[in-house]
Amino acid sequence: MTRHQPEARRRAAIVAAARQIFARDGFERAHLDEIARLAELSKGSLYLHFESKELLYREVLEDALLRWREPWSYVSADEEAQTDRAVLVASAREQLRRRLAATLHALAAGQDEAM
Repeated sequence: MTRHQPEARRRAAIVAAARQIFARDGFERAHLDEIARLAELSKGSLYLHFESKELLYREVLEDALLRWREPWSYVSADEEAQTDRAVLVASAREQLRRRLAATLHALAAGQDEAM
């Protein structure tokens, strides 16, 4: 990634790289050097977007929560569509369960040795 990329794109690349490293290594073992390298940025550029590893980790978790909540955004509030809503809720619940299980599994795998 070059320095000519839009700021939002660089930030998204940092969060994506951090998600991979935190999932693999856990918070304690993750290194900002490696996150910056994976995002194709210098460590200094990473610090322009996130002042600390803790703030970056928080962003990764908030991003995960938004992704988990996404299936719920399709649930209709229309009272006439109760059957459709019930199907959507069941589907959203299942998607949420799968995403949560996969994320927790990935995080646990990276943190097993630290615990």
